[in-house]
Amino acid sequence: MTASKQRRRASQSGIALILVLWVLTLLSLIVGSFLFMTRGETRTVIARQDAAKAQALADGGVYWAIAQLLTPVFNEDGVVFALPVDGRRVSRTLASGQMVLTIQDVGGLIDVNAADDILLRSLFLSLGRDPEEAAQLADRLIDFRDLDDRPQPRGAERADYRALGLPYGPRNAPLLLASEISQIPGFDRDFVTRATNYLTAYSGSRAVDPTVAPVEILNSIPGLSKVDAEQFIASRRGSSRSLPHEATNPYLTGSPSSTFRITVNASTARGSWFQRIAVVQISGGADRFQIRHWEQGRITE
Repeated sequence: MTASKQRRRASQSGIALILVLWVLTLLSLIVGSFLFMTRGETRTVIARQDAAKAQALADGGVYWAIAQLLTPVFNEDGVVFALPVDGRRVSRTLASGQMVLTIQDVGGLIDVNAADDILLRSLFLSLGRDPEEAAQLADRLIDFRDLDDRPQPRGAERADYRALGLPYGPRNAPLLLASEISQIPGFDRDFVTRATNYLTAYSGSRAVDPTVAPVEILNSIPGLSKVDAEQFIASRRGSSRSLPHEATNPYLTGSPSSTFRITVNASTARGSWFQRIAVVQISGGADRFQIRHWEQGRITE
């Protein structure tokens, strides 16, 4: 074999080796990309499964709370539920995660469809609005729900909505949800989030039940001092003591409600969170309870 042929064969062998190395490199890149995509998809699947676990835990918490509401105890003070129904937090730790739930009897909340301007204004004042803003928000809420087009002194009717550039007007009908106040001019998102903790569309009462009302609401009741409200909150944990001036205060009522707002914040060990909010009406009929509202909440803490 001549020297030129040997050099040609060596050159061809070198080219073949380079091609083999390129093919191996390409295959390595393909395999690496596939493994990376597989790991990413695996993480996505695991995250979705964990999120589903958090949702299932929250939903299960709602039904567990309903079961407690369906088995009250009766004593000399009346009906006593296994869980507090005045918005106090209850924590449960399970193998699948942890949940923090609250049950709020809607009788202790202010009804957006029934409360008058004085009670609404007082609540908005207690939530940090100045007197002019509180009066304006109260009047606009009343205009939003009433059937006429005559504005309250600081309210807003259809013409005012148009003047503000809004493509809609007031509902001119009862609100279906307290969160609908977000449609009213002046109710910004942060304020709506805070205010809806103390509002409901389900009690139908012009007054609140002081035995289940949050302290923030008792502090906003006209004619009731903060000292009286805080003393009552402290004492009602173990008794049914009457609130001072309850008999004469038009914003207080002793009528019990059968509708409850249940809020469950659920978390898993992997860090997934889910909040479920439900409004449930308890009855003595064959169905025993009715879910009147069901939504995914927004965790703000």
